[in-house]
Amino acid sequence: MAELSRYHRIHKFPNGATLIYYKHNVNNTTQFLLGFLGGASLDGEIEGTAHFLEHMLIKETPELSKEYLSKVFKDMDTVVNAYTTKDRIMLTADVPNRNLEKVCDLYSKLLFNKSFDAKSIDLERGAINEEINMYGDDCADNSYDNFTDIVLSQIIENWNEIDILGTKESIAKIDESVLREYIDNNFVSENLVISVVSNLEFDEIKNIFEKHFVEKAKSDKTKKITYKKTKYFSPSNYIFKLRNNNQKTVEINVAYMSRKYEKETHLYSYVEYYIFNDFAGRLLKEIRTKRGLAYSTDYRTILLPNNMSLNTFSVLTSKEKVNETLKCLGEIIKDITQNGVTQQELDDCKNMILTREEDRRNNLKTISPEVILKRYLEGTEVFFNNQIHRVKELTLDNVNKYLRDTYTNANIFAMIRGDIDEKSMDTYQIQKTLNSRLAQCYFDYVDNCFKDYATGEKISEKRAFELANGITEQEKWSNMAIVQDTTNIKSNKLDNANIAVATKDVIKNLSFENKISIANQVLEQLGLNLKLAIEQNENGASIEQEADLDEHTEEKTEKKEASSEQEKTEEQAKTENQDELVM
Repeated sequence: MAELSRYHRIHKFPNGATLIYYKHNVNNTTQFLLGFLGGASLDGEIEGTAHFLEHMLIKETPELSKEYLSKVFKDMDTVVNAYTTKDRIMLTADVPNRNLEKVCDLYSKLLFNKSFDAKSIDLERGAINEEINMYGDDCADNSYDNFTDIVLSQIIENWNEIDILGTKESIAKIDESVLREYIDNNFVSENLVISVVSNLEFDEIKNIFEKHFVEKAKSDKTKKITYKKTKYFSPSNYIFKLRNNNQKTVEINVAYMSRKYEKETHLYSYVEYYIFNDFAGRLLKEIRTKRGLAYSTDYRTILLPNNMSLNTFSVLTSKEKVNETLKCLGEIIKDITQNGVTQQELDDCKNMILTREEDRRNNLKTISPEVILKRYLEGTEVFFNNQIHRVKELTLDNVNKYLRDTYTNANIFAMIRGDIDEKSMDTYQIQKTLNSRLAQCYFDYVDNCFKDYATGEKISEKRAFELANGITEQEKWSNMAIVQDTTNIKSNKLDNANIAVATKDVIKNLSFENKISIANQVLEQLGLNLKLAIEQNENGASIEQEADLDEHTEEKTEKKEASSEQEKTEEQAKTENQDELVM
């Protein structure tokens, strides 16, 4: 077997546990996360069980008091945390290498030697109830994170169907027996995943984590969990105008739906950040400096679980200036699509990036263990690097082509929220102003019906699909807008929870076969090498095809990593003292 790369490795242990490793050169530290697949999706009848268990996993044990744990982690200069998602429970740590063995030993005792004291459970129950209260308050805020969550809820199937936190009623039902049952059913080696970023060599990392975690995890192949890759709804225009009289500013967020892989999107985002952001960027220069429409502007990306992204613009303004701000943003986007960037702008951007990055000591290369875990679970490219060299190779033609492809006739997600003036643009004008794909009809989530955009009159679903044009269902759905406009509603009865189910309500009547067909056409349109299928079981019934994590093995990555090693050797010969840089 050819020698595998020393810089990155995906290793399967004999008992089914998985280790994802990346070698950084930043400092003498190790970042890792480890835990079990399953998460809140396996809560069963009592919502919030996995999240409650996550809290208990990092609490004291009969041998380790909470005072001792707090002191020892502080003394070891270690940042510890834990989190729960719908599909996994994870412990995390950022630790100096000199203390890695000690931290792993402590985490191992916390993970595998749990004794759930009733008093401790009751104390944590109160903390989780307060977390539920805080989450409710956060959802009412006009935060960017809230916007991100709403976007994801519209385009990812079942995004909000799983309640990770649970409710106060469900939390009250959780005791030691519930927590123990969850562990017995799901905490097996076949579901154990470990993601490590360290400057220690692979063999040393493998030995440490194998001793403290892999060897101690019980094996049961019958309890292995198959990770379900993310499914997406057909891309459409989503336009929400949410009136909130208590918020005296107006927040404008516009996300343009990219159709590029993370690797390509991240490369071109260097140019986008330079063109749009900072005091010299077009957003602040046009919207604030020249026209005085807003104090703050921002451009960033929303990463999706399959590592695609949405290019997002945010502006905070007043209700009197909403229309003018939207027009200005539309003009900036239109200018980018028509004229692109100049050679001088591209050269300045590349010089800034290369100077900033290449002057950093040792050409630092690192990446988040969370990022490589997500890539691994979704089956996308886990390791990619040499981005610094790709920046050097950017040409004016390919940069401007990317900008045209991304911002011309794009599907958008627009949310305008706050003290909105009733004279603000209607949703059809917003589509045109922001240079988006024009939908001829839309689903009105306020009135719960389909409407003709030109006349505003109610129409049947059949007529809506006739107006949407397109031969395939996917084309029709992507030409259909989803609209929620509360501008003329005096009370604030419609909130983010209503928004979160809009798309689900619209397509819930589609057959399973149609959903599969639409999803595959969307994936093809987005350029993803993924495909959903319907298989027949022995009785002829349809079953859902899911991702198999065993696809990632050392043997199957051997050829790719060996090739990568050869490419690296050739690249190093060209650049000599330059190292890789993972962005």
